[in-house]
Amino acid sequence: MPPSILFQPPNHIGLGHISRLAAIALSVRQVRPDIRIPFAVEGSSHLLLESLDLPHVAIPSAHELFKNDRWREWTHAERHGLARAMCGAVLDCLAPSLVVFDTFPSMPLVAVARERHVPMVLCLREVKPGVSFDEALRPVLPLLTAILIPHERRGPSVLDGDVRVHYVGRVVRPGRASRARGTGERCRILITGGGGGGGETLAFYNLVLEAAGLARHDDLAAEWLFIAGPLFTDWAALRLIDGVQILPFCADLPAALADSDLVIAQAGYNTVAEIEQSGTCAILVPREGFYDDQRARADESAFANPRLRICRDRSAHALLNLIRAPVAQHDVDVRAPDGAMRAARILVGLLDHPASNVSDS
Repeated sequence: MPPSILFQPPNHIGLGHISRLAAIALSVRQVRPDIRIPFAVEGSSHLLLESLDLPHVAIPSAHELFKNDRWREWTHAERHGLARAMCGAVLDCLAPSLVVFDTFPSMPLVAVARERHVPMVLCLREVKPGVSFDEALRPVLPLLTAILIPHERRGPSVLDGDVRVHYVGRVVRPGRASRARGTGERCRILITGGGGGGGETLAFYNLVLEAAGLARHDDLAAEWLFIAGPLFTDWAALRLIDGVQILPFCADLPAALADSDLVIAQAGYNTVAEIEQSGTCAILVPREGFYDDQRARADESAFANPRLRICRDRSAHALLNLIRAPVAQHDVDVRAPDGAMRAARILVGLLDHPASNVSDS
């Protein structure tokens, strides 16, 4: 049987976890086309994996089983048993040589992988200062063969000295540079909230749509494309504006970013990475999150890249002023990050040399 790497992303608020592991899986396919790269997704892939031609199966969602009332007729023990049995069936049928998790591992899958002695790797994204994963990850960390950090080393870390840790750099799906706009062509403005989930996304969308309405009255010549994201569900509360094209999902968001003259987005890890990769100008409206510090990410990215600006005043008029303001033209290095390829080489090395530590160089 050909070797396989099973990728398991969490799946509830956004598509970032799925997108990050998809970028790594696609790089594995480039390095070693003979390696199978199935996904075990909690619930649905929301069309992202299908659009990337990546195979996937569903496993029980921890959010569905334990954080709402849909399974209230089942005891917690019965729900845990269901999750472990289904995860065990997936491992037995797919027989992976390695399981790769992203940030929040599926604990039932961790348990059955441990029982079957399947090596495990964690892709661990940085989180907001003061937020600790200690309680959740304490039982998992000793079981890991490797830990992939999807950014460059930035100062001291509690993981310093751990030979399993590899700083691979930013991980992002392949994209292309922004296009050149023809003379007299209308400005193309793209609105995106990534996957479209999360409590503040509706307010963000309505803010941008209000600014779009003001722009139309102000005779701003622009084509507006609004990609809501497959996780967005608050359609009834969305204050729609004439002249804005709406898509619930875009199979190739990196291309849509590159084809735009301006992007208005929140400041999620993958969204910012894909915007910077495209070189397109953007206005970031960071949201407040429990684990994810979008404000710090927006500040850091805008400081390093003059094509990125931050909307700090949550008013449509303030946002419109940013939309209308010219962007200073600076040369910015928009080389594609190689974190996905570096991570892929580490995973392939673990398959080839399972008993040794693998260098990310």
